[in-house]
Amino acid sequence: MITTPMSTLSFRPRLVHGKAPRGAPKVGYLRLHDDGPLMLIGPIDKPEYKLVQLLFNPTNTNKGKFHPVVQTTERVVVGLFEEQTLKGSPDTAISRTLKSVQKTEAGKFLSFEQSDNRIVMHVSQEAAT
Repeated sequence: MITTPMSTLSFRPRLVHGKAPRGAPKVGYLRLHDDGPLMLIGPIDKPEYKLVQLLFNPTNTNKGKFHPVVQTTERVVVGLFEEQTLKGSPDTAISRTLKSVQKTEAGKFLSFEQSDNRIVMHVSQEAAT
């Protein structure tokens, strides 16, 4: 009989919005398991959270299940930045945001692939070392 560790069975990555102190923007978290801890990504109005949400699932909502979405860099730039807030080239802005995401608590479980003007995100059960 083959047994599967319980953590594998409950691996269901989700994005969760949390309450913030009065006057502060809501914050977004990554939860890997139904009963797992919340891992901070950042304020939901910042590019770091928007990037994770944009690549998390096709519905682009915080309640959807994780399903990797391949996005063009053009679509990512439009989703992350208003034209007047984009500093530098789009590729530089995306790279800076990717690095910033990977520095977050949740970023240890996220990996990104970029090629041919496309980006995709993967979620892992194990933190990257």
